[in-house]
Amino acid sequence: KRILSILVTLLALSAYAEHEYIPFLQEGNAWVQESIESDYGRDMITDTVTIDGNEYCVLSFRALDIYESIIWDSHYKTYLREEGKKVYRYHYEESFVPTWNNTEHLFFDFGAQAGDSIVVADWEEYKLTLVIDSVCQKVLDNKERDVFYVSYMKLYKEREETYIENHDVWIEGIGPTQTATFDEMVCKW
Repeated sequence: KRILSILVTLLALSAYAEHEYIPFLQEGNAWVQESIESDYGRDMITDTVTIDGNEYCVLSFRALDIYESIIWDSHYKTYLREEGKKVYRYHYEESFVPTWNNTEHLFFDFGAQAGDSIVVADWEEYKLTLVIDSVCQKVLDNKERDVFYVSYMKLYKEREETYIENHDVWIEGIGPTQTATFDEMVCKW
């Protein structure tokens, strides 16, 4: 009877044990994008580069035809690095947000908990904050992953009005499911 009790306790504890983290930036990962203008392509890890002593993955957007052949490569590059469960983005000199030029910002925290928030843009007119609404675990591709339900909250400074601009779902090892992953103007990172 005591052995059975110990086994039940161990099984219950193992159910709540943290699963092995699946990195966001892995060789071979690609993120598909489609747009209203019928562009189709992938953000792909194409290289690595060292900036200020940190190694970043270089992501390039490649437009593809229906046969998956490359039509053109974008000159715009995204620089990301992962440390622990946090993903950082380096903003180079041509950033859409001039005050971010040559700086690094938190892109996403896959260790975040419900209620945590990340300021993703702080422009003169408004501030955009990503709020973690809830976190759960799901099995996808035969791997247990954390799933983050998030809201993008936009605060208009002059009017002091806040509203929800967008909702999204971020999946450990995959990224967002609703927004364009690396477009600074669209995904708000």
